Amino acid sequence: MKSNLGSERNKEFFLNGEGDAWFTRNPSDGRNNFIHRISVDLLKSTMGSSISVEKVLEVGCSDGRLLELIIRELSCKLGVGIDPSKKAIASAKEKFIANAEFIEGSADRIPSGDYEFDLAVAGFFFYVVDRDLYFRVVAELDRVIKPGGFLLIIDFDSSVPRTTRYREEKDIYSYRNRNAEIFLSNGHYTLVSKVTLSHESTVFPLDPLERVSIQILHKELQPYAFTSQG
Repeated sequence: MKSNLGSERNKEFFLNGEGDAWFTRNPSDGRNNFIHRISVDLLKSTMGSSISVEKVLEVGCSDGRLLELIIRELSCKLGVGIDPSKKAIASAKEKFIANAEFIEGSADRIPSGDYEFDLAVAGFFFYVVDRDLYFRVVAELDRVIKPGGFLLIIDFDSSVPRTTRYREEKDIYSYRNRNAEIFLSNGHYTLVSKVTLSHESTVFPLDPLERVSIQILHKELQPYAFTSQG
């Protein structure tokens, strides 16, 4: 198989129609809402009552179902949702979710200032990010999270990196790996909580390709211990 580096094929594919097609194939009918429920419960138990989340960002927000739940249950003052699907963004705006803004776009160019959010949510999109844009997406998420803030990652969590075809006729691939590890590798982030399940249930799947994880990471206020020597 040829290299998938040097390409933004997936990004263009989703911005030019697949985002809308995915949204149409996955209607807001309650399926997989248990993942949203577990995610919010995990956030609440992790943060407790002493940590305030005033501003939250969700990349891959679809029609805003998870973002709305987070805003309501964590008493956020503002939520921002980004998604490549015009239909999803239009649906989210029609709901008139209080204290929320929705923007059509992609994760490699987040239209927000540095250190703007107390919480960022990577809402099940890492697996379709072009490998050429992967580190840019990681950098963008890190850029917008305040020191002391949190990152929630919902995505496939394969034990080893794997590539599968997403759409064969379009030469589009998906990628399954442990996305949290790049944030955790240098001590700037700490893993706080993790739940592994599947799309269908909370039971741990034996098949590595079916594993989905919900992970909460904390961005350290001061990741480097001070020393007076060299």
